[in-house]
Amino acid sequence: MKPFLQKETQKSPYIYFHPEKGEMMIKGQSIPEDALLFYEPLYNYVNENTENISSTLRITVKLAYFNSSSSKCLFKLFKQLESTYAQCDQELKISWYCETDDEELIKIAQDFKKKLSIPIEIHQIDFD
Repeated sequence: MKPFLQKETQKSPYIYFHPEKGEMMIKGQSIPEDALLFYEPLYNYVNENTENISSTLRITVKLAYFNSSSSKCLFKLFKQLESTYAQCDQELKISWYCETDDEELIKIAQDFKKKLSIPIEIHQIDFD
């Protein structure tokens, strides 16, 4: 099975998802003109590949910036994965990396942590 791969642009993040290996990475910034249209292929890929998931999915989020419509799309993605993995009795973990002094992004990650049942570890680092 081919993994899902979306190359990074100035307005959209790099996204890699390999269900069999249990890896997902979202990094860069997410400010596409139409976030729903941008994330739709990933939603579809998740729906089409539920039978190929590994026992654990580790999601790494390293977004320097994302707009409110991207935030909604990320939340929808995580809810979709939460449901998919719960149905298969599989484990899901998110490691969310935020810039050390970016209080707004840290708060958003904390809000996601409160609203989702997925374990989310928030790491504060200095982005290069």
